[in-house]
Amino acid sequence: MDYPRLETERLILRWLQIGDADFILKEWGDLEVTYYMRDEEPLKTREQAEEMLRHLQKPKTYHEMRWWGIGLKPEGNLIGTIGYYKWDKPHHHAEVGYDMWPDYWGQGLMPEALRVVVQYGFEEMELNRIEATTHTENQRSQRVLAKLGFQNEGVLREYYCRDGIYNDQIQFSLLRREWKRMSFPSKEKSPMEASFRMTQAQFPKNFPRIETERLILREISQDDTTAIFRNFSNPDISRWFFKQPHTEITQTAQFIEQFISDFKQGKGLTWAITLKDNGNCIGTCGYGEVEIGDRGEIGFDLAKENWGKGLMIESLKAVINYGLTVLKLSKIEAHTYLDNIRARRLLEKLGFELDYVSEDSANYLLVAKNWRKHCR
Repeated sequence: MDYPRLETERLILRWLQIGDADFILKEWGDLEVTYYMRDEEPLKTREQAEEMLRHLQKPKTYHEMRWWGIGLKPEGNLIGTIGYYKWDKPHHHAEVGYDMWPDYWGQGLMPEALRVVVQYGFEEMELNRIEATTHTENQRSQRVLAKLGFQNEGVLREYYCRDGIYNDQIQFSLLRREWKRMSFPSKEKSPMEASFRMTQAQFPKNFPRIETERLILREISQDDTTAIFRNFSNPDISRWFFKQPHTEITQTAQFIEQFISDFKQGKGLTWAITLKDNGNCIGTCGYGEVEIGDRGEIGFDLAKENWGKGLMIESLKAVINYGLTVLKLSKIEAHTYLDNIRARRLLEKLGFELDYVSEDSANYLLVAKNWRKHCR
């Protein structure tokens, strides 16, 4: 079989082989990676991984689907998989799926891989429609699809059953004619490709300290656990982030450890918000995801006793300004619930515009040029 090899700026997409069994076992056996996968239980043995790979190598499978391993240049080490299944040739449509090892989330690698796979689907597989389904809670995947132009077609209620629980899925699709409108001439760089060339900005080696009139935004640490636990255990605050408020301080400690780890790995920047007059930590603010020179995703929380004093907007202005001027972001995203009116008003005051609505989520976007206009 002449299996197609695809390349992007940072990735090599190639045929999966039996020798990839160790990675497939790690990837498809990891609970975080497979949490939203509807069709398979996590793998437990190397034999299961090898069986999956043998299935993908069958000639019959080749004519029913395409599935690539995602390798990171230059060595080509695997970091995920992506491909098509449910290929309906008479009606020219297929469903796309993908997964990636968590260490590589938030770096724009999945949109990069998906873009070339979508292009292959329309041009080489002669698809007219590409479908994708994702769990209603999987906002990370929904953002990847929205970024590539996929349209939300609605909720498939109780679409699959896992561990005895029926789960809803959101149906997305992208049509060939929609993709053509988004495509760029071969001599032009798309906005996504252009972002890979933006090397002026670098992720900071030392955590940046920011001061405003009333606040100091500094590096978060485990010393802030008690203060942040008060926020994350308060239902009025935590309802917008978690299914249930934190009941144990160790839960909050794990989140703070993740914030610290994200900075060390160059994936995110989360500041502790402290009051100048007494040094008390009253919340957090920052970028859960950062792609230097391109985009960032902002998030925030504030102790309830400090609501209504303009402190959150003061923090956000400083963090947005840092992102646009130092990290050279071209756009900043924010995601909140439709009924989180307080957060939505705050974002709109800062110049964010409603980008799209998915299920019960309001997704906002701030473009750099709009921020400059807003600050005049």
